[in-house]
Amino acid sequence: DLVSKHHCVGKTPLHLGSAGAHVEVVAFLLKQPTVDAGAPDSGGRSPLDDVEAMLEQNLGDAGLKDQLQTVRSMLIEADIIEQVKRQAKDGVTREEGQIVRNLCQAQVDRPIDEYWPR
Repeated sequence: DLVSKHHCVGKTPLHLGSAGAHVEVVAFLLKQPTVDAGAPDSGGRSPLDDVEAMLEQNLGDAGLKDQLQTVRSMLIEADIIEQVKRQAKDGVTREEGQIVRNLCQAQVDRPIDEYWPR
C-alpha cells in the first residue's frame, strides 16, 4: 500500500506532506483507510512531531506558518477521531473517555460530538 509505505529515509507520505505543509496532500492522505496519522517514522517521530518541529523553527514565513498550523490541526483531529473510535471499540465508558475528550476538544476548533459514540 503506497499511501502508508515508508520512504527510503523511514518517512511515510504523510510525514513528508505534513512537514512540507502540503495541506491538500495531507487532507487526501488522511482520507485513506490505511493511513495512520500517528504512525512513527524510523526515528519514532509522528507526522505531528515533524510539524511541531517546523513550527518551532519559526522560519519567518507567515504563509508557511499558516499552512503548518492547518496541517497541525488536521493531524490532531485525525488522532482524536482514532482515539474516540478506539474507545468505542475497546469498551471504554463515556465517563472514562471524558477526560481524553475534553483535552482533545480543547485542541480542535469545532465540536467532535459527531464522532462520539452514543
